[in-house]
Amino acid sequence: MLFSTSNYGWDKFDDVLRCMHRCKEFLLICEDKQVHIGKETSEICDKCKKGDLKTEGNHIKDFPQVDRLEEYCGAFLSNAKLTIQTSAELVNAFYHTQFDGPRFDKVLKWSQSSLKHNEPFVQFLADVQPSLKHIGDIVKCCG
Repeated sequence: MLFSTSNYGWDKFDDVLRCMHRCKEFLLICEDKQVHIGKETSEICDKCKKGDLKTEGNHIKDFPQVDRLEEYCGAFLSNAKLTIQTSAELVNAFYHTQFDGPRFDKVLKWSQSSLKHNEPFVQFLADVQPSLKHIGDIVKCCG
């Protein structure tokens, strides 16, 4: 290491760096799956707009499908959950807490009572907590 992290009070610098790299990797996988699904969905929409789909009466015959949709959605959701879980590990590393898993509801309650000096962080947690809960609910439903 080029410098001593203990001089900066970051005794868990390597843990933080590892967590951030894992978050990045999980998010890149999410992006890859989203791009694939988005591209195929756009192609299907274009076919619909152009009238390129075969119809029988008022029904579309052989409606196009997004290739490997379930697999890609599953990979997206599981990597989104891993990103959330790893983000909770970052909170533990910075604040020396022991939150287990993606329980940002608990992180929010703790931060509101313990981190009044850090209002932007507390507000950020309050803003994102409903979305994080929604992602967790979807993962539970599909898992």
